[in-house]
Amino acid sequence: MKTLIIFFLTFQSTLTFAQNKNGTYEFQLDKGLQLVEISASKGALFISENQKKNQAVVEVKKIKWDKDCEESVTYFGPTLNIKIKSSSLFSKSECRVDLKVLLPKSVDLEISHATMNTEIQNIVGDLTYKSASGNLKAVGEFKRVEVKVASSDLMLEGLTGEGNFIGASSEMKLIYKNCPEKPSKLSINRASGDVQVFIPKNCKLKTQNKTASGDSFNEFGDSKDYDLDVSSVSASGDLTIKKLK
Repeated sequence: MKTLIIFFLTFQSTLTFAQNKNGTYEFQLDKGLQLVEISASKGALFISENQKKNQAVVEVKKIKWDKDCEESVTYFGPTLNIKIKSSSLFSKSECRVDLKVLLPKSVDLEISHATMNTEIQNIVGDLTYKSASGNLKAVGEFKRVEVKVASSDLMLEGLTGEGNFIGASSEMKLIYKNCPEKPSKLSINRASGDVQVFIPKNCKLKTQNKTASGDSFNEFGDSKDYDLDVSSVSASGDLTIKKLK
């Protein structure tokens, strides 16, 4: 009987996911939370710290929800998975949502979407981010960052270590909170777009900028005994490195 009840509840949840209704999911994180995976197509995404330390909350607001759209929000400790997608590979269904995700402060994020404006506030952890378009604004503390975008503007505040940024056409503003604890690499590759990097004044840098058409300004100069190795490659775009005030 217990097995049947569990099966019924699971099946009932699956039916609810398919309906064109907004939903809120709350999870008590009894097994902790290390990673949040988010996959979606269009809309907006907001992620912030939850004041309730042991709880994750996901709010799904459906803006455009075609019949083939599906949502799945699951917690299998220590991972929370949020997925918005079309069930059909051949249809042109539009699954546009606004997502609000409240999490414990310390957690790693893996985000993948087609077109979403994304804002992250007061999160500490690694960040992996992939997008075709849509701007990203992230403020927190990020030891390792991997970003791949096609056409997006980026503003990240709170870098503390490795960073790898790849974009087709992107304006970037990257702000380091402190010098990396060990020599680290900041790699920036894009076809076009200006990049500004702000770094605490006590850091030592090694820099390299390769560009077909673009200017370079480095307020630090280069040092053999460096904390951060900044490498920039572009077809067209300026690189400006300034001391953080």
